[in-house]
Amino acid sequence: MKKPLLLLPLGVFVLFTCQGVNPPIQNEDFNEFWALNSRVTFEMTMSDATLGFIQTYGQEKNGPYNDYYFPMSLRLTVNNETYEIEEVGIRQKGNIFSRGPFLNEDGTLGSAFHFRLSFDQTFDQPFYQSLGLQKSWQNGEPEYETRQKRRLFGMKSLEMKWNRSQDPSLINQLYASQLFKSENVLAPSATLAKVSLMTESQGHDIGIYIVNEAIDLTFIERNFSGAAATGDLYKALWSNQLLLEDMARYDAELGDYVFKPEKVGIENTEDYYHPVYDLKTNQLTSTHADLMQLIQTLHTLNSIQDVTTQQSTLASVLNVEAFLKYAAISYVSGNPDDMRNLTNNTYIYFHGVTKQAYFIPYDMDWSLGLTWDENLTQTMATHSALSTKDSFDQTIRNPLYWYTILDGNVNQANRYPRIAGYQEIYLSNINETLTGDFFTTASYQAMFQAKKALYEADTFTIESASNFQHIDLFLNHHSNISSVN
Repeated sequence: MKKPLLLLPLGVFVLFTCQGVNPPIQNEDFNEFWALNSRVTFEMTMSDATLGFIQTYGQEKNGPYNDYYFPMSLRLTVNNETYEIEEVGIRQKGNIFSRGPFLNEDGTLGSAFHFRLSFDQTFDQPFYQSLGLQKSWQNGEPEYETRQKRRLFGMKSLEMKWNRSQDPSLINQLYASQLFKSENVLAPSATLAKVSLMTESQGHDIGIYIVNEAIDLTFIERNFSGAAATGDLYKALWSNQLLLEDMARYDAELGDYVFKPEKVGIENTEDYYHPVYDLKTNQLTSTHADLMQLIQTLHTLNSIQDVTTQQSTLASVLNVEAFLKYAAISYVSGNPDDMRNLTNNTYIYFHGVTKQAYFIPYDMDWSLGLTWDENLTQTMATHSALSTKDSFDQTIRNPLYWYTILDGNVNQANRYPRIAGYQEIYLSNINETLTGDFFTTASYQAMFQAKKALYEADTFTIESASNFQHIDLFLNHHSNISSVN
């Protein structure tokens, strides 16, 4: 049995270092952390003041300081291994509907909250001075460099969500992520963990949290080799429809299109700047050329008459095989909150060598029969794989879907005529998923029972919908979507 690893106090430990770039960078600890049968617990210790800072600065989604982290101590246990990490960064996360006050008026914890952990925070920015948290070290000093390179099993950060969506199975996000992975589609890992929080005045077992792998540079480096991992990564928010007229304007002086600043850039919360396409890598060097090339190609592809040339032109900016699988799994999962439907919850990565775009799904808890509206749940499970409408019955505007999948007597079909051959591959991918080994009631039940056995005996002092109730939503979704197709 491996000896438990204890990370030493600040300035001493160098046990987690930057990983290489040749995938798969999934060491034994990484694999065990995400394994189906691993029990994971997070015990967080912080001051009452820090807990207050997390609420004060994080409760407004578009607030000026909502991306600042605050230090706390973490005791992480994965099965029989324990890791103690000092000064882990924590901040509130979530959309405008899931943030807000979580403390009672007396400062006690009143509800669970979504949060993000970061393992490389240096806390040296001027922001921290008035809070009494500013570190005196500087860039270039050995301890500072060590902190910047600190990783947990090769990861810079983790995203933690409580069961706010009231998923009665608690495993929807886990299963949806694994569904993409089962068809070799790029997707983040997910698991469950028991979370506890302690301050000098209170202690709580908060609940069973959904732990999501963050999509960042370390994620890219685990999934692409060498130079392939040097491309641009964007977090694409609502409404990411890949339309040139929405995203760019023609600059007569340059004789070319340029992106509208509100559409493409690098998020800066202190300036209240939140672009739709937020660049996450190459922030000092990128010219957004690959994203522009994709957008302009989709805008002009309809002028090409020869099918072979159409296909090769699209393939120069898009990994078409990966996209058609991504689209198929997205449909099977019945996610109303993705790029096709709500034009949301997508990352776009441009391969560092081929410059082809890859679409990466995230935040998939609304899927597999779980939505925020009963009528919408039925709609997502019974609509056609070739439906030209999104989950809100609006005509899809994204040209990528029209060129590859959709057809119909609507303006978009005439504007972006479908390229022969792709629709058949997409439908075949759906059929293979529906008849494959993973998308089955037995596999969902197996995951449900495995996680339930690990955590069902736990009790909590905060109500966080942490009960493993049933898998009925998935059973209904599986039955409906299988019968439609």
